[in-house]
Amino acid sequence: MPPLICSVAQFRLPIAPFIHAMATDSSTATNGSNTAFPRRIVICGGGVIGVCTAYFLASKGSTSVSVTVVERSSIACAASGKAGGFLALDWCDGTPVADLARASFLLHRSLADLLDGPRAYGYRALTTLSLPLSASGAARSRAPALPSWIDGSGVARPRTIGTLETTAQVHPQLFTRAVLSSATADYGVQVVFGEVQNVEVEGTGVRLRDGRILPADVVVIALGPWSSRLQIISDLFHVSGLKAHSIVLRPQEPAVISPHALFLSYQPSPGGKTLDPEVYPRPSGEVYICGLSKEATPPDNPEDIVGEPESIALLHQIAGRVSSHLKAGVAETVAEQACFLPCTVDSLPSIGAMDAEPSTTTVGSNSQLPRRIVICGGGVIGVCTAYFLASKGSDRVSVTVVERSSIACAASGKAGGFLAIDWCDGTPVADLARASFLLHRSLSDLLDGPRAYGYRALSALSLPLSPSDSTESRSPALPSWINGSAVSQSRTIGTPETTAQVHPQLFTRAVLSSATEYGVEVVFGEVQNVEVEGTGVRLRDGRILPADVVVIALGPWSSRLQIISDLFHVSGLKAHSIVLRPPEPAVISPHALFLSYQPTPGGKILDPEVYPRPTGEVYICGPTEEATPPNNPEDIVGEPESIALLHQIAGTVSSHLKASVAETVAEQACFLPSADDKLPVIGKIPGSKNCYVATGHTCWGILNAPATGAALAELILEGRSTTVNLDPFSPERFLR
Repeated sequence: MPPLICSVAQFRLPIAPFIHAMATDSSTATNGSNTAFPRRIVICGGGVIGVCTAYFLASKGSTSVSVTVVERSSIACAASGKAGGFLALDWCDGTPVADLARASFLLHRSLADLLDGPRAYGYRALTTLSLPLSASGAARSRAPALPSWIDGSGVARPRTIGTLETTAQVHPQLFTRAVLSSATADYGVQVVFGEVQNVEVEGTGVRLRDGRILPADVVVIALGPWSSRLQIISDLFHVSGLKAHSIVLRPQEPAVISPHALFLSYQPSPGGKTLDPEVYPRPSGEVYICGLSKEATPPDNPEDIVGEPESIALLHQIAGRVSSHLKAGVAETVAEQACFLPCTVDSLPSIGAMDAEPSTTTVGSNSQLPRRIVICGGGVIGVCTAYFLASKGSDRVSVTVVERSSIACAASGKAGGFLAIDWCDGTPVADLARASFLLHRSLSDLLDGPRAYGYRALSALSLPLSPSDSTESRSPALPSWINGSAVSQSRTIGTPETTAQVHPQLFTRAVLSSATEYGVEVVFGEVQNVEVEGTGVRLRDGRILPADVVVIALGPWSSRLQIISDLFHVSGLKAHSIVLRPPEPAVISPHALFLSYQPTPGGKILDPEVYPRPTGEVYICGPTEEATPPNNPEDIVGEPESIALLHQIAGTVSSHLKASVAETVAEQACFLPSADDKLPVIGKIPGSKNCYVATGHTCWGILNAPATGAALAELILEGRSTTVNLDPFSPERFLR
């Protein structure tokens, strides 16, 4: 009998408290190996839950599975096409759904980057207001903070309840269809139209009303409020439907409608019931207004759902109360509709395997996982690997980071911390960089990055810099603090959507702090060698750290271990930097500068970089040279002439950064690790039983650390990476 996975609630999320158990055969259970994967998966329901399930099954399973979505009517024809599409990061906090809501909000953000969400389905961040609305003209003065289009006489003072960082929106029907389009085009998902009659639990799969049978090894039921019309669900629990009404309007001047979601409080008559309608302007120029829900039984066919006339009329009335642009005689009515929101008795999602036998869900079972993992290196790569191993492995693994000196004491603490989503496009590192940029964004939300380690989006400028006063007129677009006489025209090469920054040392330590909450331990000591066929990692002081798996993430010191040097060499590029604190840090805007500077006519052109930080400091880096790193990272010092040149460059860029004005916080150097082919080395070391390496990230180590850690954790725990394809970075390339 095929395993059955129940996913009955639209916009609801899978977690252990939401699983209803029912015994099934465990013969198709797997431990993640391709040969044991269920080959044929049928998903009943073409709404947003079924489509997202199909997308992730197919994208993660790749050629290991075939996925079919079966839908009676049309894709996203019910609530998935008629809902508001509002997204909130933290509105479920304090409830059992909190963790899943946060995770899903971040996945929406990542999917928008992958699927071109702003263009394809109207994904955008927006501000959310709570707004009292009276049924008659309000005697209170209109709040000046209200957007100009909210000009109805019944509106009062708003309260901001969601910001651009915490609330967003999609057009739900377009989102669902965009995800399905990717699932079908990129991963081979098939769609079959037909009404599900029943699931042949003891038989061959899913039987349709017209007699067709869809063979299946696994069945997913994602039919929303129609789920409990299948006996296998109704025997266990009931799914009811809440009928919700909505209208869609198109104002005559859509450009005046700002991206503000409105959560209203409206009492149509004195002493009457207070309603909570919602208003969502969409990037398409339409405005969606919803509310007025009631318990009802959905018809057999979603296409037969119609709204109640009095509810639709009341929504039009509310729209006109909010804005003159939305009055019935002014705005075009695009849709008047209703849909059914699925709900279980306890109002929690019901998602998971309908199976009482633990043996049927053995993917990543404890008996298959390495228990003890030792990571050599407390830099950003080692720490991110530890974080993802511990968070993904949970209590199934123990993770230890061993570091000679202090956490993030080398390049991970002295780099610039610049992040770019597309600057590696056209290279083998492109997918790694894009995935890691998005993971940085997600980690910032999870770890309070803006406060904890200065995560922020910023603009990046390319700026020629003359060693003497420039004869060109200064560009008016230049930020005012870039006032050196040698600066002239700039060119924007990164926007807040494509470039960002972190303070690398604070980032590394924040990730480690979170990792320790998952039980990661830190041991200080110098790694002498890895006992590949023995007991683990031997330290210089004689201690041995027992390990089932070892990860070598020692940057340019990696090839001092014989297991690495026998295969490839990691060199070090010595990079210099200074950190300044200007007397008026508030005037320094978030613009990263990529300079072109020729100290003397006919001399070598240098490419220094300037990164203002939210802490008020300004980081300037530049001169690099091939060199051999000392044994101890703490012994690295900068070359005086390189440091002096950086101070000269700083003063040439801005009067705020002149040596006589700005405080010098640090003058330093670090070594950037590089393999012979200039590509990262990530993967299992050939010929070793369970030894992995992650090094050679050059100047992009801070950017690419999260995806490297996540991908390596998947490779160790599951046998393959789904975050990014690691084949281009495999150590096996050095055997050729």
